[in-house]
Amino acid sequence: MAATTASVQHMPNNAPQERPTPEELVARATAMIPTLRARGAQADKDRRIADETVADFIEAGFHLIGQPRRFGGMGYGQDVICKVGAAVARGDGTSGWLACFFAIHNMMIGMFPEQAQIEAWGDGKPTICSTISTAGVLNYEPVEGGMKISGKVRFSSGIDAANWVIIIGTQGLVLIPKADYTIEDDWYVMGMKGSGSKAVVLENVSVPTHRIVDVATLMSSQNYGAIHYDAVHYRLPFAIWSTTSHTSAILGMAKGLLDLFDDRVRGRTDPHTQMPAAERPGWQLRFAESAAQVEAAEALFEQVQRDFYTWADIEGEIPVVERARVRRNIVYVTKLCVDAANRLFDGGDASAVYESNTIQRFFRDLRTAANSISQVWDEPAIQFSRVHWGLPQQTMF
Repeated sequence: MAATTASVQHMPNNAPQERPTPEELVARATAMIPTLRARGAQADKDRRIADETVADFIEAGFHLIGQPRRFGGMGYGQDVICKVGAAVARGDGTSGWLACFFAIHNMMIGMFPEQAQIEAWGDGKPTICSTISTAGVLNYEPVEGGMKISGKVRFSSGIDAANWVIIIGTQGLVLIPKADYTIEDDWYVMGMKGSGSKAVVLENVSVPTHRIVDVATLMSSQNYGAIHYDAVHYRLPFAIWSTTSHTSAILGMAKGLLDLFDDRVRGRTDPHTQMPAAERPGWQLRFAESAAQVEAAEALFEQVQRDFYTWADIEGEIPVVERARVRRNIVYVTKLCVDAANRLFDGGDASAVYESNTIQRFFRDLRTAANSISQVWDEPAIQFSRVHWGLPQQTMF
């Protein structure tokens, strides 16, 4: 196997003496907005974010936000990760998507047995981890001491920059080092081009037990992090809180699109009346309603994060009705952002059809991200109503 195992007994405590506050981390992300926006077109063309952007994220410490303090990270939870991811996405959607993903994936490594964490973080070098989600696409073969995995799975965001990948699938979570997989470049898509979400190919990859979080452990929230680390999200239903990474990036994209629309109207002449666009009711109404929706989405998303902390105080299983309500609210945040984006894009500015137009890129990225299975409105809405009326729940969420 490619990764080496360090001695658990001799693993030092690498907790930093100080860590930046969440506000300082958001300030770092906000300061990057002009640079990330300027790099966006090239990332779209290259179908991956620039190495310079990954380096900027590492220098800012974004990959360490959710990494446990014992291993040199900051030890924050998903709420801080989402705040930073949304701030980055306001400058460039795919950059925010990956900044958030790199952080939550390192947090997820904290769910694995200690030996796996030592393999991933023990040398003190930056760990960049991607994920692949699968439901029955891969072949899992139980073997003594673990399993063998074969197959190909698409949509591994940021895989070009990653040195590890986590499979989220029917066997739970599986952690695999870069030496054990290959990348297939199939990422020719409408939006989110800069995320570089290419396919991962696995050929008879041997995975030891310590790099597996089985389904029972995942569902019961009894993973290593839940027992040993402070972040409350380790002790909450993974299938719900983990989806907020996508949501936060979408929220940031909606804010960025609103910024771009605002700037465009301020400098535009209405083609019908030859008056300043800012004086015309159509532009005013579109901006006002979309701004209200984005503000409402942000307020609802902040409430979701508060709900998670409330859940942490509940003894025993989180009630199904609570899970359904919060899951509904997460995807409703995305629905509000999509509605706002549609209204802004349909504002009557034909220049937005050009690929070079930043408004178009933000719109394409947001709409593509919103097609993620974790963000589609229909099923969470249906399941909320089913649970509300006492009908059986039908999905994993």
